[in-house]
Amino acid sequence: MEESALREAFEKLKDNAGAALHVMRIAKYKNRKTLVAILKNPVNVSYNTDWGYATEKKLEKIEKGKIEITLEEFKDLCLALDSPVERGLKAAQYIQEAAKLPPDQLINEILEECEYELWARRQQSGE
Repeated sequence: MEESALREAFEKLKDNAGAALHVMRIAKYKNRKTLVAILKNPVNVSYNTDWGYATEKKLEKIEKGKIEITLEEFKDLCLALDSPVERGLKAAQYIQEAAKLPPDQLINEILEECEYELWARRQQSGE
């Protein structure tokens, strides 16, 4: 994705960027302590931001939307989670759209997604 398109998408979705990072971190089976260690000790990676100040508490505030982050910080966090920035933006978009749904519809959509994910995993494993 082109840088200008990334910036435009991020600006529209930045209110949900922290929540998206939270979801992605959980999906990668990482806790905040592990993510802080990855940020502070990059291996074969060059971050846009100095993460020497990173703490679990700061990540928690980012994930809860109490601290606004920049696109560069978002890119770094996606990189640390070994996820493309586009995937992070897509997660933020899903969260933004889900916030507009009535609770019953949201629950049904989540269940459908889970059922599909289970089906897809079964197909991959040959069950």
